Formats: sequence, C-alpha cells, structure tokens
Amino acid sequence: MTPAQRRYYIDLARNAYAAEERPLPFDKWRHEQVAIALGAAKHFRDFNNKDFDRVRGHFEGIIDPARFSPENHTEEAGERRRLRILADEAFTALGSRYCHVILKERFHGTAFIEELETDELRQLVNTLQSRLASKRQPPSPCVTA
Repeated sequence: MTPAQRRYYIDLARNAYAAEERPLPFDKWRHEQVAIALGAAKHFRDFNNKDFDRVRGHFEGIIDPARFSPENHTEEAGERRRLRILADEAFTALGSRYCHVILKERFHGTAFIEELETDELRQLVNTLQSRLASKRQPPSPCVTA
C-alpha cells in the first residue's frame, strides 16, 4: 500500500469503528474486521491492491450500508480506478488532444474513456505509457559508416 492508501485505510477504519457498536478496543476490532473482509488475518502493511479494495468496501459498507454496496467494490472496480488514474496521468503528460486521437483510432471512434471495457482501458494505458516512455528516451545518436 502507498502511504496515501495507509492514511485512507486508518481514517476509514476509525470512521467505521465510530459507526458501529463496538465492544472491542479499536485495534482488536480493526484486525477482526480485516479478517472478515479478507477471510484471513493480515497486517495492513502486507495488503496488495486487491486486499485494499476488499477491506475498503467492507469498511465503507459499515459506515453507510445503503450507499456502499459490495457490488461497488469488486476487484474489477478497483482495477478500473487504478487504470483510470494512470490514464489521467498519461493524458496530462502527453496532452489531451494526442491521447484522444489514440483513443479514437485504437478503439474505433470511441471518444470517452468511460465507454471502454476494463481490458480496453488496460490496453489504452499500456499504449499511452509506451508512448510516454518513448518520448522520455533521448534520441539515439546517428552512426555513419
């Protein structure tokens, strides 16, 4: 987990703890809730993105069950969020017009990222990242014989 994810996790756990009847001390309650969300005990520093999404969905469901349903926190939803962040960063670095041309050409006229399936979004991010990497590399020197 990133430092920002850790801070978010702790704040989210505190809010969930405050929203629930809690006969246990905070740390013990939090560990118990993580075990429920993941099916096994695991320290938050050992979370991967999949674990983080599951625990996040669990705590948000405790905070507001009507608003945060488990369907909103599937593995695919978490992956889409991460891919969308990477795509937004690439759009900023490469320029929006350039990226929209790639989007339209690669995905047959699709004009909006939101219309892409997860696999297509992953392909777009890979394409944008490779274009970005090629722009960052210095040109190779010309060798004449």
